[in-house]
Amino acid sequence: MEILGRGFEREMIVAVVGPALHSRPEAAARVFLRDLFRHRLLLSSTTRIELQKRYAGSVLGFAWVFLNPLLFLGVYLFLYLVVFKMRLPEMSELGFAVFVFSGLVPYMGFMEVASGSVGLMKANLHFVKNLLFPISLLPVRMALIALVSELVGLAMVIVLSGLDGQLSAQLALLPVVVLLQFLFFVGIAFLFSVFGMMLPDFGYFLNTFLLFILFVTPIGFQPGMVPSRLRLVVIFNPFYYMIDAFRSALQATHGVRWAGIGVFAAMSIIVFYLGAACFRRFQTHLVDYE
Repeated sequence: MEILGRGFEREMIVAVVGPALHSRPEAAARVFLRDLFRHRLLLSSTTRIELQKRYAGSVLGFAWVFLNPLLFLGVYLFLYLVVFKMRLPEMSELGFAVFVFSGLVPYMGFMEVASGSVGLMKANLHFVKNLLFPISLLPVRMALIALVSELVGLAMVIVLSGLDGQLSAQLALLPVVVLLQFLFFVGIAFLFSVFGMMLPDFGYFLNTFLLFILFVTPIGFQPGMVPSRLRLVVIFNPFYYMIDAFRSALQATHGVRWAGIGVFAAMSIIVFYLGAACFRRFQTHLVDYE
């Protein structure tokens, strides 16, 4: 009976979403946006519950949302200021901290989405098998959780930028950049949740990839410091444009670099569309990879 029940469940899933499996990416994205609006209250409540569960039982509780980025910043500054003795002539030590933090916080948000999405479906198989729960909410919830943690870090960056005299009218760009990054996060969560379920080795590769990208992305150094023969490592690094967009909003001395913001916008929209299409194409098969 259990086998019959599971087979019937799979057939029901195929019957419900099967006609849309081969839809175009933009159609899949529209469906997800429609479902997101329809189930916004469910998404909000489950996201709040997941945030509460994350820090339940710890002594410091929600304070870890503040401590994690600060500890990460401390390690990064120690590495560059003390070990490598990195100095940027045009910046004070506080200015360098703002420079590093404004790039580190967005990348930490990406790391959280990427690493958390790999095992997302296996950790929520009870939802994957549930016909009533729209499983497309799981990657969106993962992106929201990472964004909440990142917003706390961005608030600290804004405070440091103000102390360093770096705030200007450019700060009005921050909501736009955060919205673009949310689309990017959702697309990554869609893609990595499928890859993590269907390709068991993907998680091992991702851990090495995240560490590699952390050090080749201009977080603690400026792109102009990279030798010309290796400059392509920066030019073709998508996270350079993400970080550049945030610095355009958070650092007055950085200036607004519209080209970087434009590349980041195009990248975010493309990743969102591809992620939505990929997830919609394979969501009916996820239950077969438990």
